Amino acid sequence: MDRFDKLRATTLELCRIPSPSAAGDGENRVMDDLERRLSGALSRKPGCCSLFRYPLPRDPYGRSHVAALWRCPSGTKDTVILMGHVDVVEAEGYGPLTPWAYDPEELTRRMASADLPEEARRDLRSGRFLFGRGTMDMKAGIALHLDLFEEALENPERFGVNLLFCPVVDEENDSAGMRGAIPFLTDLARNERLRYLACLNAEPCDLGSEGPVRPLYVGTIGKIMPLALLQGREAHVGEVALGINAALLASSLVEALDGDPQTCERTPDGVFSPAICMGLEIRRRAYSVTVPARAAVYFNLLTVTRTPAEVLDLFRDRASSALATALEKRQRDLTACGLLPQDAPTPRGQVLEAGDLLEQARRKGFDPEGVLARLDPHLDAREKALRILEAALDAVGAQGPLAVLGFLPPYYPQRLNQNRTEGEKRLREVAQDLVGHAQRTHGETLEIREVFGGITDLSFLGFQGRKEDLEALARNLPGWGTLYDLDRERLLELDVPILNVGTAGKDAHKWTERLDTEYSFRVTPDLLRFVVDRLAEKGRP
Repeated sequence: MDRFDKLRATTLELCRIPSPSAAGDGENRVMDDLERRLSGALSRKPGCCSLFRYPLPRDPYGRSHVAALWRCPSGTKDTVILMGHVDVVEAEGYGPLTPWAYDPEELTRRMASADLPEEARRDLRSGRFLFGRGTMDMKAGIALHLDLFEEALENPERFGVNLLFCPVVDEENDSAGMRGAIPFLTDLARNERLRYLACLNAEPCDLGSEGPVRPLYVGTIGKIMPLALLQGREAHVGEVALGINAALLASSLVEALDGDPQTCERTPDGVFSPAICMGLEIRRRAYSVTVPARAAVYFNLLTVTRTPAEVLDLFRDRASSALATALEKRQRDLTACGLLPQDAPTPRGQVLEAGDLLEQARRKGFDPEGVLARLDPHLDAREKALRILEAALDAVGAQGPLAVLGFLPPYYPQRLNQNRTEGEKRLREVAQDLVGHAQRTHGETLEIREVFGGITDLSFLGFQGRKEDLEALARNLPGWGTLYDLDRERLLELDVPILNVGTAGKDAHKWTERLDTEYSFRVTPDLLRFVVDRLAEKGRP
């Protein structure tokens, strides 16, 4: 069986194991399959590789990871990490084709009678695309890394660096898998005396591409979710002047922050999205004819340079201004209605950090972990964090108008190639070499881009900031350490340059998701091996 057929067969087998994020045992079943494959290879080549199975800490789904370390016979410390995720998004968008969503061969056959968009129809007719959930995102990438690792087992003289095959779960959810892998990576490097030259991912390279150019990403964007819990004053709607509508406070903050040009970050590649409101709601258990006293609003903010501490400073400034604007509007409107005297003072809003509120509540006997333990375990993580913060506000009994500012999970640090360290310079040179190799050997045009605009596990290969910057996140994210955790000490210990050398395909997360098998199984394997070889050459003293 040649490499193309082997990669295709492995991809099909992995795709046939349904593994939606945090939805049953599918992710563990993929890990079981990978462990079986690696164990079989090791039985034929004993002594050159270590196989690991380690659990995901405090995981409600009981998931665990498989990893394998192949040591180069030269005894080098230099190691390349092969990283990818085994989970996929749900297949609910496939409609009547849902029974075959995880069977790419059968689904591709049935696509002939589906009502496909024209581009997808052309790709189907070409014969080079394989449709199905997980084909491009990213079971084929796992197959590519596994194949490279198995080649090292079969031909120990082939590569001049150690290889660490390290697939993870949960990338499509909250990256619990990659966060759980951080201690494993740092402890393994310390115990085995490894030096990580780079982490290679095989996410689809077409994401963000235009025309025939395929991006080659040397960095990945960050993501943070600022939250504001707004407290107004309750009153019957017939006595509106006695109340302060929390919905007004929240909507004023949305108006101030949503789409704010000062929140979008730029790189030489372009501009990324500004802050976008992802949730806005009145918080009460049941309807009543009462001025809403509590509301919540949270945002998605992409980061290229900003740290959590800097985001909190920006958010505090916007919240203070928005509170003042909303309260001044309330005063003008009620005065114009004749419900307030002309000289009535305008209420002053207060802005608190979630960490300060939680500390005040603890001094009154408040137990965040107790609140969390009483919640339905199936609640969304963001809802759980918000309920912890609401319970703390109840415990303190603080009066509005006020805004409590914090963060919701998940958090992704940006990971950039700043061309400063020896490792970053080395990997950038390798990426530049790869551009020339792809053009000469395959006629493919690759273009180095600084920041991948999607969210990836590559964010967690080290934190490019200070410890204090992470403290601002931990202190102000309700449920930190139990609901959501990130090993800050070990994250700061990691400093691994990243590069995405991926498969090709289209429509990730859509029902028309499809893999370009010609590029993915004929070109990408060579590109991966070229990168590993060049890293080995440049890593030598």
